[in-house]
Amino acid sequence: MKTLTGTEAYGPAAELLREYMAEVARRVDGFDGGGADPDVEARDGTMIVVCGDDGTPLGCLAVREIAPGIGEIKRMYVRPTARGAGLGGRLIEVAEQAAERLGCTVLRLDTAGDRLPEAYRLYLRHGFVEIPRYNDNPSATHWLEKRLMVAGNRS
Repeated sequence: MKTLTGTEAYGPAAELLREYMAEVARRVDGFDGGGADPDVEARDGTMIVVCGDDGTPLGCLAVREIAPGIGEIKRMYVRPTARGAGLGGRLIEVAEQAAERLGCTVLRLDTAGDRLPEAYRLYLRHGFVEIPRYNDNPSATHWLEKRLMVAGNRS
């Protein structure tokens, strides 16, 4: 697997974000992507793309710092053809590493768990726990966080 970031991720990230938005719009009532533009999001510097050994983009996510020491995963997506092979777990590992590089000790996310149950189960399997609502995402039904095991936070 190869990981793309920065300018190298722009094209594949935009392509994957369009697929993500279309799939979530089909599965989550009222989802409109918050007016997001995949081409703009792909170029904001937060996108990470994971590719197969042949270079085919298979999944993506964004990691950003939302408060001092708190990171957030957004727009996590795995292409249907790559699901069930552990790529979702690999993306979470990549997100944790990116959050640690940002100096974060906590990683959060929101999800429409009732409409995206496979994503919700993945997050729970990887150590995320339910927390109170921390944002105003109208499509979210669950808010989760994970404490990262970074230097100074190994208790």
